Amino acid sequence: MDHPYIYILILCVGLIAGAYLFNLASRFFRGKDYQNRAEFAQFSEAEAEALLQRHGYNIIGKHVRANVITNVDGQDHLGYVACDYLVQKGKKTYVAEVKSGQLGIDPTEPATRRQLLEYDYVYKPDGLLLVNMLDQKIYSVKFSFPKYASDSLIVKIAAIAIIALLLFILIWMGYQLRVRF
Repeated sequence: MDHPYIYILILCVGLIAGAYLFNLASRFFRGKDYQNRAEFAQFSEAEAEALLQRHGYNIIGKHVRANVITNVDGQDHLGYVACDYLVQKGKKTYVAEVKSGQLGIDPTEPATRRQLLEYDYVYKPDGLLLVNMLDQKIYSVKFSFPKYASDSLIVKIAAIAIIALLLFILIWMGYQLRVRF
């Protein structure tokens, strides 16, 4: 073993074998992490159902899909939106979104807000619920949009125009009555 090429060859084989073993180990642990998260999500789903029922909600549907057509450059693409639960309390229907991790439990967080807005638009429920499994709480979420000065100006102008038209009609009718008598 006096040749330096043999040492380089052994080093290269060792590096390749080490990289291969590292890749196998990382896949194994990533798979376990995914499996643990999936098991936690299933556990949270059963817990979420129980939590909703304890708060008086009846579950009407689970993973309910609604079709959505997205038109891109004149071409329709069929897709769907799926909510975690459709629930009912009294005569009102709600979409319930379950969050069990650290991410997404805040309805003001952009991704969660967009998701809830999408549900509100597609399902048109009486209300939206965010089920926080970490705190075991159910939050009611509502959206409203600020009114802009230009919106109220248009309404004021339209009201003034209608009132002016009604006054004109009344004055014209009064004039017509005077002319006849």
